[in-house]
Amino acid sequence: MSISKNNNITQIHETIYKHCAISPDKIAIICGERKYSYKELWDHVKAVGRWLSNHYTKESRVGLMLENSFETVCFIYGASLAGMISVPLDANIHTNNLSYILKDCSLSLIVALKKHIPKLQQTEDIQNCQVLINDDEDVLNKELRPSFNEQDHFDEIHLAHQDRVVSILYTTGTTGIKKGVMLGHKNLLAGSRNICEFMQMDSEIVESLSMPLSHSFGYARLRSVIDVGGTCIIHNGLLHPERVLNNMKIYQANALSLVPQGFAILLDFYKKQFEKIASQIKWIEIGSAFMRKSHKVLLMDLCPNALICMHYGLTEASRSAFIEFHSERTHLHTVGRPSPQINIRIVDKTSKDVEAENIGEIVIKGDTVMQGYWNKEDLTKQTLHDDWLQTGDIGFIDSHGYVHLLGRREEIINIGGLKVAPSEVEEILLKYKGIVEVAVTGVKSSDDITGNVIKAYVVTDDPLLDLKKVEQFCLENMEPYKVPAMIKKVDSLPKTSSGKIQRHLISNEDAK
Repeated sequence: MSISKNNNITQIHETIYKHCAISPDKIAIICGERKYSYKELWDHVKAVGRWLSNHYTKESRVGLMLENSFETVCFIYGASLAGMISVPLDANIHTNNLSYILKDCSLSLIVALKKHIPKLQQTEDIQNCQVLINDDEDVLNKELRPSFNEQDHFDEIHLAHQDRVVSILYTTGTTGIKKGVMLGHKNLLAGSRNICEFMQMDSEIVESLSMPLSHSFGYARLRSVIDVGGTCIIHNGLLHPERVLNNMKIYQANALSLVPQGFAILLDFYKKQFEKIASQIKWIEIGSAFMRKSHKVLLMDLCPNALICMHYGLTEASRSAFIEFHSERTHLHTVGRPSPQINIRIVDKTSKDVEAENIGEIVIKGDTVMQGYWNKEDLTKQTLHDDWLQTGDIGFIDSHGYVHLLGRREEIINIGGLKVAPSEVEEILLKYKGIVEVAVTGVKSSDDITGNVIKAYVVTDDPLLDLKKVEQFCLENMEPYKVPAMIKKVDSLPKTSSGKIQRHLISNEDAK
């Protein structure tokens, strides 16, 4: 099997082949107590690709209902090698969502865990889809072993266009709408190259990855590490922070990536354990979302040797803007400047550019922008205009070129004509001692003038938290119209598998 001409990588699986040829014995994946070299990884990817090619046609969709594992990695890249489309699925996906995806993209195969059999049996249309169970003996060694010794027959795949769809990632649903984002090889490779160049990543990277591979950020981090020929330690989610930190110490991990909520857990509850390994970290990437400034500063203090980067992006256009904390610390309230080869504009409701500092919708153009939404042509046309992606995010660009993210278009709260971004209220509330998590939403007011009022849902570690004092604190630290009209204590906030707060679920539940 030969790599593309002129060593120009155009398919995501080629990166594994490249590093297998250069450093076959280099460790690529660590999962649990098992280590896999680039040669072992490539052999397994080929075996998966052969097996899939023998059973399914090109462009068939394969659902990966797996937790973070070596098998998940092999099926992602094996599907690419076979010319199929992988559809990573949250291992904890609800039956209703699973039924929707089965119907929406007509999965030919689902690779799932044994414990998911009851859920699959309850799912509509599962009879039209083959199920491959990854049991205790692992599917690679049990079902696919014969394909390890077959001859390669993948040369024609390298002729495929780089725009060919290789993955469909369903949005995690912070707004409640499931959309299948179609990503081609060009999109995925561009996203990886952007972060690798910005963070100056090299083959010495040893990444601690606990973000789910079913999520765009976790999937992107895996590809980035593989692209530079590094080592990826795969954890099954941030459910056991102590285990994650311990493995980072054992394997001398020098890179860590999480969404802000994940770092909040480490810094608020596992700070002492984190301090023990902080000095060895060289690279930190933070997924785009609101992050407390205090956490940003603390992270810089704990990890003075690390290049700490936050990116702005979404499943439809990953890693569209970056900020590096140490070098740009006076702009920590922003999400950075546009990535190389990425154009970002701020437009009004008529899609016309607004002046600097003016608020509008963020639109993006570049190689990371998706091919479109699967099976949703009308929505694709509404979202993509002349290759410009309408993100649905509201923000502005300042005179220095930094992008300020205020929130989702549908989350912006209209208070009698005055616009309030939930994040700016949440940032202030989180400064109050005793409040550990908060979500702000807009609810209908009792009058016809105001339109909406602000309601805050707070999680506290202080059973004696005085909400009257919290309200007074808000009055002292923000404009009167931004002060929550209602503050409610809750035990927890609903989140996606990646840790993002789902505001729509909070407001929906409260409306019942």
